[in-house]
Amino acid sequence: MKIVLDTNVLLAALIARGFSHQLLEHCALRHTLFTSDFILEETQEKLIEKFGYSADLAAEAASVLRSRMKVVSASKLESPICRDPDDDNILAAAISGK
Repeated sequence: MKIVLDTNVLLAALIARGFSHQLLEHCALRHTLFTSDFILEETQEKLIEKFGYSADLAAEAASVLRSRMKVVSASKLESPICRDPDDDNILAAAISGK
């Protein structure tokens, strides 16, 4: 199975050892995880802005995620689908990973 996890799931997986962390570990071991530069950059930015990570630590976290996932080149959708434009970027990554 091919899976794209959104930024919120990745953040929760990195911050706590709860369900999102278990989900990430399960998916990484049993499935193919896809991500995009947008998702990794957004994750890195949120780690700094919301969780007080240093730029170096946030970059290291993004690098670890990058090493465990296949990074796809996600093209913009032809027309917006989601209310939140950032969510269109998540959908674009999922479509690119198929």
